[in-house]
Amino acid sequence: MPIFKRENEYYNSYSDCASYFKEIGAYTVEDYKRDTEAKIARLEEKDKKSQAEIKKSHAEIKLYKEKDEKSQAVIKSICESAYKNIGSVGGVAKFLSLSVDTVKSILNLK
Repeated sequence: MPIFKRENEYYNSYSDCASYFKEIGAYTVEDYKRDTEAKIARLEEKDKKSQAEIKKSHAEIKLYKEKDEKSQAVIKSICESAYKNIGSVGGVAKFLSLSVDTVKSILNLK
């Protein structure tokens, strides 16, 4: 979409508009500088927000990873206790409603 139309000419950017307005004396270099600095400030603010969201996402990933590691440790502990008491992988699998392969994987058995 053009941002400004003059007769049959379309201007698609700030620099095109600024050049035209500068030619007719309605848009000074200071105006262009002010608008450009404001645009840069908006982009920088948007970038800061994006960086903050990225940092928050990394923190959440770390938190979930820690929770998962704790959960895996608890599961392994339960499987080890069950294996110690039951004595067979198949018995543990049946008791915990897991597959034999899953129990073997948790207990690091082949």
